[in-house]
Amino acid sequence: MIPDPNHVARYCKPITVVNGRIQASAFHLRHGENNLSVNWLELFHCTSRLDELQALRAAYITKGLVAKEKGKIAVLNAGVSRNNVLNHTSDRRDITFHHDPAPLDPSHSSIQGMRPNEVLIAELIRQTIQEIHSTRI
Repeated sequence: MIPDPNHVARYCKPITVVNGRIQASAFHLRHGENNLSVNWLELFHCTSRLDELQALRAAYITKGLVAKEKGKIAVLNAGVSRNNVLNHTSDRRDITFHHDPAPLDPSHSSIQGMRPNEVLIAELIRQTIQEIHSTRI
């Protein structure tokens, strides 16, 4: 599991960004998905967020992800997001953050414990965005 003090980044497609604001739809599971893809920033072992984002952008390119210019990168703190969902859902949902490396993306991770069409969970995660960054340098 990714430790609560650590951070993950989620690429948010342009369709989920309105006037520079990331919408909850950026955190919905797509049809057939069992978890939400993110990237573990501390895994890059960088000395600054800027360097982590550069490493993340390089990982996107390596794995062939075309990060559109109008898309955004949302940064979440794992513990803050987990606690917000836990404390604001009737079933006290405990989402978890797991390192799930991919062959061309060692930082690939996932948010688990979500189900399709859970608008509230997506909104609670969206509320915990700590930083929003451009997909470009």
